[in-house]
Amino acid sequence: MRIERVTGGSTISWLVVSGPGLVGSTAIIVWLEQGLAPGAGRVWLALTMALGSAAVALLRRVRGQELSCTLGPRLRPLQVSGLALQALGALLFHYGQNAAFQTALPPLAAPWLPLACVLSGLLVLGLVSITGDCRDAELRGRV
Repeated sequence: MRIERVTGGSTISWLVVSGPGLVGSTAIIVWLEQGLAPGAGRVWLALTMALGSAAVALLRRVRGQELSCTLGPRLRPLQVSGLALQALGALLFHYGQNAAFQTALPPLAAPWLPLACVLSGLLVLGLVSITGDCRDAELRGRV
């Protein structure tokens, strides 16, 4: 007798694996927002996304697991990192003017830091766009 895998099996396994992580990160965000300063949880989330995506891209590069070029849009880890850096800059600009945030996290309330985050996010996105060869490979096949 052969048991075949149900189509939704991978979705269910992802939910089982990611559920506790989602609950835990939500608890950390709420704890930071209420216990430390307004905006601290959101800043932590954006910073975690930026650093985590960069780490995933670095690990893939070290292991030689480059993404293959396929038709259609594909979000790469460094793109997520660049977008998260831009979001971090917007969050720091917004919450950096709050007195409670300035008192709790003075290094993150520096007036130059939001602009540096947004510009570094743009730089990362630009580098991903310039160094990506999938678009060139796709155009060579069509032209």
